[in-house]
Amino acid sequence: MKTVIAMVALAVTSTVVATPTTADSPARVRELTCTNGTVFVGQQVRMGSGRPPHVWRNVDPGGSPGAFTFHAASVTAQDGTVLENETWDNASGVDRNHVLIVCSFVIPIGPLTGHTAHFEGFFVP
Repeated sequence: MKTVIAMVALAVTSTVVATPTTADSPARVRELTCTNGTVFVGQQVRMGSGRPPHVWRNVDPGGSPGAFTFHAASVTAQDGTVLENETWDNASGVDRNHVLIVCSFVIPIGPLTGHTAHFEGFFVP
């Protein structure tokens, strides 16, 4: 189970947008479509620990939403089969304190190309 999430992280890591400003940055940029109708371009920046943080930051400085923080992630195949579903220990009580939504994108490259990555969480200003 954790292997597929690790593969998603690896696939996302290996698909950095190749522009002069991001080519040197270990960041991933994706257009996320959310269940509440919000569509935004988010950036997930690696902190050097090997695993990305559980936050997608809006690439538009000052844009709204400021960020999307998530406590669960899953990967689904094109036929809808859930390949992986992981919730982190720090998720306890999140659903009681925030309105949860799911933001997703289709994985563009790697062994999971065409599968959909889903992140359950909430927006922060």
